[in-house]
Amino acid sequence: MKEVSNPMQTKSAITLTIAAVILVSGLWALWFTPSYGYENRKGEQILAVEFALEGGNTSTQNFDLNQVQEITISPYAQINPETTQDQDQSQPQIEPTPVFSIKVYDPEGHLIKSYDNVTGISQSQRIEVEGKSGTFKAVMTNNDPVHSIRANLVVTDVSKIPNHPLDALGQWLTVASMPIFGLAAWLVVSSRRHAQTS
Repeated sequence: MKEVSNPMQTKSAITLTIAAVILVSGLWALWFTPSYGYENRKGEQILAVEFALEGGNTSTQNFDLNQVQEITISPYAQINPETTQDQDQSQPQIEPTPVFSIKVYDPEGHLIKSYDNVTGISQSQRIEVEGKSGTFKAVMTNNDPVHSIRANLVVTDVSKIPNHPLDALGQWLTVASMPIFGLAAWLVVSSRRHAQTS
């Protein structure tokens, strides 16, 4: 029995195998490598609104979220000067500190975070919203029954941004595999033509 050897077929098989390995490595680097979030966060502003709030009154601000994981509520409030003008001018003016409360509700109306009797909220205090989508509510109450306040409320998306360290390598390997697949296809076609002519 005579063994037939076709070097062209062998080359095309090796080339195709190399191309497949490079392509699979690139796809793995793109989609299946572990991702790390650490402190890479979006910092995307969702709501920024200014409003006046009379003493003892409440204001509701709506904002929409879409697959957001964490947000921060950043309120700033100061006493409206008009409500302190009626005080006795002979007495030294002591600027009162605004005290307020904020409650955050999800689209189903469930309370997810409450800040009671505060003068401010640190931006490091993040609120987990569990990736829910829909219209959320921030309800702000002026706890001072006498003075009105001017409030500025900012809601920011601070969800972690997945970091894939091998993204660039995966893209390069995927692109690099394309000409090798082309070379393998050319070798297969050449091998068939050579077999037909011999």
